Amino acid sequence: MRSRVNLISLFVQELFDELNVDNIQYAILRNYESLPSKPMDTDYFDLDFLILSGDLRSYIKAVNKIAGKYDLLVIKKLEREYVKTIRVAHIDPDGKVHSVQLDSHIAGQNWWGFFYLTEDEILINKSLYKSYFVVSEFHQHLFNWLDKLFFGNYVKQKYKINILRVLVEKNKDLSYFLSKVFGRELSDQLNIKIKSGDLEGTLAYRNKMIKKLRKYSFMNFPFLTIISNIKFYYFEVLLYIFPPGICCVMDESNDLLIDRCYRECMKAILGDQIILTYEGTSKIKWLQFYLNQVFPIVRKGGLVFIRSSSKAQYITKKCISFDGSYNNIIEKILASNKTQSFMGAANIYIGKNLVEKM
Repeated sequence: MRSRVNLISLFVQELFDELNVDNIQYAILRNYESLPSKPMDTDYFDLDFLILSGDLRSYIKAVNKIAGKYDLLVIKKLEREYVKTIRVAHIDPDGKVHSVQLDSHIAGQNWWGFFYLTEDEILINKSLYKSYFVVSEFHQHLFNWLDKLFFGNYVKQKYKINILRVLVEKNKDLSYFLSKVFGRELSDQLNIKIKSGDLEGTLAYRNKMIKKLRKYSFMNFPFLTIISNIKFYYFEVLLYIFPPGICCVMDESNDLLIDRCYRECMKAILGDQIILTYEGTSKIKWLQFYLNQVFPIVRKGGLVFIRSSSKAQYITKKCISFDGSYNNIIEKILASNKTQSFMGAANIYIGKNLVEKM
């Protein structure tokens, strides 16, 4: 019998084979060396790639088709302006979860709807690696630098050495890009930091870079920028109303089950993860607890398990039907992520003494 880890690898391989056959335009952004298996240096498996906007619907259709072929659970389709996320998982006979998160970027590389490279500029420079299309080496390391700088104002240390190596080797391409987007003066300042190996030093220029980026995007891609800005705030508001993470409440009588379920579910849900204890009994107390401790995590797509008294009250309860198997519990918890839950509500509630029924 094939292991479920291999099923995820088969899914990934077959997905990109299907994209190639159907001529769906894409390019993997990073961490593709170990494909179709997950990288050995991480506990999770996520894939970042660019999909041509016009091919997005065909890509989603291919994901669902191949997931269905291997009986994989598509547990979430999360939409933001700049990326569409699909979480795919499988539970093996031992109750172990194996998963991959597919992050498909669209339109190009941007910050809050302001573009520094469009999808056409990126895809025209893609190349074939094994049986997958990947972005150019220059673009890969440019993105690994700028994405973290713009969105988090930090340098990801595992990428640092290669970012500096490639940006120095491709300095002609880098200088052209920086001058085009940020202007000559700021370009020279950034280049000095990069050539000296001081990648962290570029973080000090973030505010200036953002101002230049906004101007560049509006002047060069006015329609795309306006539409993307509208979409950005639209999707962000939706994520506040319908948090994309999982909040699973379990009655404290299931204490032995909580840790076991949590360990497996956390393999499929990237982001912050935590087990909390809720001791309140009123709906007001629950709402305060949720807003203070749960919402900051589930709003960003994370995972929260909550031990709770059977006397506790909630805004809503979504109870599972139980067929007597541990795997069924895991599947129900993960599947609860497929439907939208309002801010303040748990995705799923698991009642008393479930362990005794197993």
